Amino acid sequence: MSDTKPTQTADNQQIEVFFDGSCPLCSKEISIYKNTPSLCQIQYKDISSMQECEEKTKLMKRFHIKDQQGNIVSGAKAFVELWKNMKNWSYLAKIFDNKIGIFILEKLYICFLKIRPLIQTVFRKFHLHEEIKSK
Repeated sequence: MSDTKPTQTADNQQIEVFFDGSCPLCSKEISIYKNTPSLCQIQYKDISSMQECEEKTKLMKRFHIKDQQGNIVSGAKAFVELWKNMKNWSYLAKIFDNKIGIFILEKLYICFLKIRPLIQTVFRKFHLHEEIKSK
C-alpha cells in the first residue's frame, strides 16, 4: 500500500518513506506524518506487504527513506531528512541536522530498536484491550 501526499513544490521532487505497516506503533507514527503538511511530495510504502526477500528484511530492521536525490538513508539521518520536508517538524531537523545531533539521535534510535519488540507487544495488548472495551 502506498499513499502520496500532494506536492507543494514546483520542482516535483519527492521522498519515499518505507515503513512496517504490521507494526501498530510504526503505523501510528506514519499516520501522524501523513496528516502533516509537507514541503515536497512524500510517498509512503508499507513494506510489510512485500514478498519475503533480502531487501524487505533489511528495510524491516530500521526506518528508511529514499531522499530527493534518490539515496537510501536509514535511522537518525532518515528521520532528520523526513523532518526537513515537513511543516511543524522542521524545527526537529534544525536541532538534529549536525554531527552531534545525528550521533545522539542515532544512539537513542538504536536503544529504541532494542526494546521495540517489547513496546510493540505492549502496544498491541493495549490496543486490543481498548477495542474490547469499546464493544
